[in-house]
Amino acid sequence: MIASSQKKLKHGQFKKLGVAFGYILNFYKYPPLEDITVEEFETFALDRLQVLKAIEGAILRNKTEEQIHSHIKQISDEFLPLRSNDGKQRYDLQAERRKDHISHFILRLAYCRKSRFINEKIEDRDAFLRDENIMWPQLSTTEKESMKDELNLTHDFLKDPIFVVEFENALELVSRRAVYLKDGKAYVPAHEQITLVLSEFRKRLEEALLLTSKAFPKLDDERILPLLNNINKQYLGKNFTGKNVIEGKITADDVDEGIGLTIEEALIFWRKSFSMIDDSKFQREYAYNIRHNYGIEGRRKDYAPLGCMSIISNNQPGPSENHGCPFRHFSEENLKATLIDNGIRNTDQINNIITLVRDQHYQIACTRFYEMTRNLEDLNEDKPVVETIQHPNQYYEESIKLAKSKKKTLLPVFDPQQNSYLIRK
Repeated sequence: MIASSQKKLKHGQFKKLGVAFGYILNFYKYPPLEDITVEEFETFALDRLQVLKAIEGAILRNKTEEQIHSHIKQISDEFLPLRSNDGKQRYDLQAERRKDHISHFILRLAYCRKSRFINEKIEDRDAFLRDENIMWPQLSTTEKESMKDELNLTHDFLKDPIFVVEFENALELVSRRAVYLKDGKAYVPAHEQITLVLSEFRKRLEEALLLTSKAFPKLDDERILPLLNNINKQYLGKNFTGKNVIEGKITADDVDEGIGLTIEEALIFWRKSFSMIDDSKFQREYAYNIRHNYGIEGRRKDYAPLGCMSIISNNQPGPSENHGCPFRHFSEENLKATLIDNGIRNTDQINNIITLVRDQHYQIACTRFYEMTRNLEDLNEDKPVVETIQHPNQYYEESIKLAKSKKKTLLPVFDPQQNSYLIRK
């Protein structure tokens, strides 16, 4: 599919792409032409996904810009390093940029169905924009002098470029009142140029995703399709079962097995949990299903526990069912009550989780819940205490790790005399 989609490219474009990647900046116009192994395909995709998840998690944790930058740089250096042309090329810059280029197109394939610019050297940045034919009209020195009051320019800023663009190309800046508007034009200062570049990239990426989506049915490599189908549901942490989750009911006993409970322990746990049900009904309606999910009954297929994305996206619980994700499937009122019952009574903390849920960041909300209920909010640290929860068994594993660590866990306890939750030390 990739090769056939590039036949319309000119020979010069093939040659240009094959020679070198000149900058760390990339608009990803042309798909890669080379063959790669299946192992590279999967590794590149998951490494890039690690970085994207880190970016999402860092931004949504209300960190300072410096903390966000520090955390993202640490993850990027580990999984997807990209270094500038500083003249001291101790690293294989082409290999780094090749991985960046290929991994982008792999994720484009995986997701088509459903701030590097600032750090680049100025001369490389300008050269990149020229190569991409992204040029905006600029005010002359005379024009800037005549509009100095409207643009609120000081003498120092008169030296910086002012770009003139159609206002619809700078809507984010307009919404922030960060630009001067006149006759349908937005006057964008140089320090806001990144917003224009991101807008252009976003527009091109949306067009490219649409084209990729139309070409997707032509993909005929049977090795690649299963990888693509699972990348956007991928749990990036420890594999608790050694198996890929493809199908199976969302049941809590799958999680029991994932955390290491034997079938006997799982049966005892659920029998105590359903103490109001008589033994015959439990054996008939519940015990069989538990044994079935452990691979002891029926087809004897040992079901693996589902990751968060599968639980969130599939098999929404009905009126009389109790599975699913509380952050995805609870009503807002029910979720607030659950937060309070679990000791989160601070209004700002509750609103923080509710806002994340409204914005459909369910896993971030779950992670914040974990941190809040254990008094682990990392207000003064660059690195999060807990990486974003991607799997129910990860939540369990983090809890066990915390209990075994030297950290002192502070749990909220309800004090009936004061009618409030207190921290038990």
